[in-house]
Amino acid sequence: MYLNIFFLNCFALCINCLCFYIKIIIPYNTQYIGLKAFDSCSVLTEILIPGNVATIGNMAFSNCGNLENAIIEPGVKEMDERAFSDCRNLKTVSIPASVKKIGFAAF
Repeated sequence: MYLNIFFLNCFALCINCLCFYIKIIIPYNTQYIGLKAFDSCSVLTEILIPGNVATIGNMAFSNCGNLENAIIEPGVKEMDERAFSDCRNLKTVSIPASVKKIGFAAF
């Protein structure tokens, strides 16, 4: 069985990426987005999280200063503490009814 998991800091601090601004679509076989996976990723503007992801981990997208849109598909169950904290340009977030837990200071 293959599990796709984004671990601690896997895209964190990606200020030196060779691209300008990006939209990321998390692969549909991903089950968990871990602690600080995209923390302070300044080039991230939009994220699509599929319903196969059970949990968005602590500070997974915190401090993403250019993040404007977060699309969370039905099936996601938890958003841990500070998942999207300090995303000062976040304009649109879709939170489906399947989300049963939203952690402290998630936004």
